[in-house]
Amino acid sequence: MADTDAGDGNLKIEVAPNIVEDLGLNLYTSLPRVLVEFIANAYDADSPCVDISMNFDEIDKERKTLKADWKRERDQAIIDGTLETNPISPLEDRTLPENIKIVIEDQGFGMTREDLQTKFLRISRRRRNDQNGSRSPKNRIVMGRKGIGKLAGFGVAHRIEVISRKEGAVSATKITLQYQSLVGKETTEKVSIPTETLDDGGGIKKCGTRIILSQLVYASAASQTDTVQDAIGSHFAIIGSEFVIRLNRDPIVPKKRDFAYAYPNPLQSVDALVDHELEVEDRKYKFSYRIRFTEAKKQLGAKERGVRVYAHGRLAAAPDLLGMPTGVHGFKNSNYMDGIVIADFIDDQLTDYIASNRQSLRWETPLLAPLATFLETEMEDAIRNYQNEKDKTVENRVKSHEFTKKIIEEANLPSHRKSIAYTIARHLASGCDQELEDPFYRKSLPIIVGGLGHGEILTAISSIAALDHPNFRELIKAITELTCQEWDDFAISIHGRLDGIKALQKLYKDVDFKAGKNEKELQVLLEKNPWLIDPTFYQFLTANEWEGTMNDRLAKELQIGAHVPVGYDPANPAEADPGGENKRPDLTFLLSNTTLRRLIIVELKAPNTPLHGEHYRQLQKYMRHARKFLKGQGAKAEGLIVEGYLIGSRAKITSHADEVEWLDEQINQTRNEGEIKVYDIGEVLSRAEDAHREILNIYERAEKRQI
Repeated sequence: MADTDAGDGNLKIEVAPNIVEDLGLNLYTSLPRVLVEFIANAYDADSPCVDISMNFDEIDKERKTLKADWKRERDQAIIDGTLETNPISPLEDRTLPENIKIVIEDQGFGMTREDLQTKFLRISRRRRNDQNGSRSPKNRIVMGRKGIGKLAGFGVAHRIEVISRKEGAVSATKITLQYQSLVGKETTEKVSIPTETLDDGGGIKKCGTRIILSQLVYASAASQTDTVQDAIGSHFAIIGSEFVIRLNRDPIVPKKRDFAYAYPNPLQSVDALVDHELEVEDRKYKFSYRIRFTEAKKQLGAKERGVRVYAHGRLAAAPDLLGMPTGVHGFKNSNYMDGIVIADFIDDQLTDYIASNRQSLRWETPLLAPLATFLETEMEDAIRNYQNEKDKTVENRVKSHEFTKKIIEEANLPSHRKSIAYTIARHLASGCDQELEDPFYRKSLPIIVGGLGHGEILTAISSIAALDHPNFRELIKAITELTCQEWDDFAISIHGRLDGIKALQKLYKDVDFKAGKNEKELQVLLEKNPWLIDPTFYQFLTANEWEGTMNDRLAKELQIGAHVPVGYDPANPAEADPGGENKRPDLTFLLSNTTLRRLIIVELKAPNTPLHGEHYRQLQKYMRHARKFLKGQGAKAEGLIVEGYLIGSRAKITSHADEVEWLDEQINQTRNEGEIKVYDIGEVLSRAEDAHREILNIYERAEKRQI
């Protein structure tokens, strides 16, 4: 017989003190998200405003000092040989001096000593379960729901001071929460919180609450003024004028953008919302929405694209494309898509559908799945309609456009090819930001028309790949009128490639692959099949003796590939272990095509090695040396454009390693459109699959004369 509990037979749940760590430090990992929680508390307290004070320059200065101290300590430990036996504390966990503070102050109804005990210090208090708990005294619908936002401060600080004065009270109450005193305990014993009565009101004139964050954590305190303003402005974009948020005395307002198109009512104001009603299980739910597209050349960041959801004035889900397929006509317009949904009903339910960090919703639930399906369809239609509008505009202009007419008419094409040329021009221009006046259009149209005239359209397409940052999908749209034989042969090869990509994706998801045992095989695979890295690379196999000799000499100069330094050992812990130096020059290789005037340096990292800043800088060094080398190799080599691809495993999004953050900043600044592109191995395969499926999609539409 199984053992039973000696008591009443019931099992008991024990909530450990590390809940403070799990719901504070680990859940709120960035300064903007922490501030958002305290701003919401101020709103729920009926405050007309909230003021945030922090010195960004001082924080940045102290972070640099802290990093320098950590490096000296680490270097000394390496010299002393004690780094492994007596590890130093990680940089990301260290804290700034106590005098560096962030202050959040409101003019709400404040809290008494008893309120602080029974409400603020009660973790996971469900305020909405109280009588009329969903409304504030002044009838605001409260934003707080889970009762854990008060722990958010521990995401960026190890010390939280709360000073609060209730309306009508003479004194204020101050409590101090210290991170180290709340975590790491083995039992559920109550922790004594230092408490003071401030007879002078604590500097709070009438009523309100002041939060002081200090002992700021190195990793989480990294933020710029614009970053904080944009994040808070987006989070409370629809809050209205009844509540003012100020950062260092300046009001925070949502980022102002110019829009070129609105859906579903393009003739209305771009700010207009459309009301809609969704029936779910015999109940009707009302919400409002709009989908807009920013102007040409003003594409949004990757985390800003799609629809974001608000409920009762507060962000409920960050921008998301949801399950929208990538094969939609004009899908690249999603880079400009800004959607908003106001769905208060989501927050009115007894069940909580909003994630604790307010970045996503429980879309898979019966209540929200129909909304997700509706929004996916609307985004698809919005993208198609916007692209169709752009296509119509270009179609009306292309035959009277002087540059286009000159290029096509002077090519002396047969009549059927001339018609094809104008069709290509229309599709090519509609895919460019500046349409018929775009520099890319003016460079590529003569190449395409030349290919039509000589029956070498595929060669012409590969030549266009040599231009500055070509959009591969738009290039494919420009060849929709090839001969049936050309298309059929092309389609057969694409099907074969897709089968290969699927097999590689299956291998990539295998645990053993990610353990870092396949890097050499992967390097050979990518070198022999460069179209996996970028579909425009199908001609990037060394095709002549001169090119092969040049690549070999350059590899020797850079000490990469087969020419790594004598004595180099890839099995050395510094090279093989995750987080080590991981230089791995033996996994770096060259791709070139002198006809296309391009030289690509591909730096591959083992799948078990998170990419970081040193890898990026190493690739920059290779590229600088390559440019110097090419200058002395004659006319054929001197004009080559040198580009870099860094491929490996991206670090987890929760990583706060300094070098990982540095790399993320580089990627965000360039949007991966600079001379160096950084991709996760899985992302490389997904990009290759998407591009090849787009080719087949266009092929099928071309056969049906839909384009």
